[in-house]
Amino acid sequence: MSGMYEAPQGLVGPPPDSIAGAPLEFEFIGPLAQAMKLVMTGQIDRMLGMVTANAAIFPELRDEISPKRLAETYADHLGVDARILKTEEEKAAEAKLRAAEAKRQQMAEQAALAAQSAGAAKTLSETELGAGGSALDALGSALLEQDERGGLDDLAGALGGGVGEDLAA
Repeated sequence: MSGMYEAPQGLVGPPPDSIAGAPLEFEFIGPLAQAMKLVMTGQIDRMLGMVTANAAIFPELRDEISPKRLAETYADHLGVDARILKTEEEKAAEAKLRAAEAKRQQMAEQAALAAQSAGAAKTLSETELGAGGSALDALGSALLEQDERGGLDDLAGALGGGVGEDLAA
């Protein structure tokens, strides 16, 4: 518990010049004050439970909670040393590492997909058909034929464009 206090005139002597005019800040640290702070953690938990339970109906409720202030307040109410909380610089560095790891993961997934596609294309090119060509040749011919009839335009639209133009090139 903390607060501001201004002593009544004459009750306390004049303050030193270095703090003259500054409000006196204090914090109760006794067992009763600690117990009151501990009770507040239950109230915080109830508030978070309410937000969580109602966020599906009212998504904007999630915007009401500041994770940074929540952690700081909860730590204070539990009597935990605030030095265990990360600094802004530490959090930024970890966020940067997470983003780099996510990018590496995405690139690895894309590389695996490319390798799988290349393997499928290789298998198609090695699969001989009765007409003397490979399955890949037959697929390419069928796609070109379909494109000439304008049938790939629908497919290109569904895939985001470019299929017919790529085959024609």
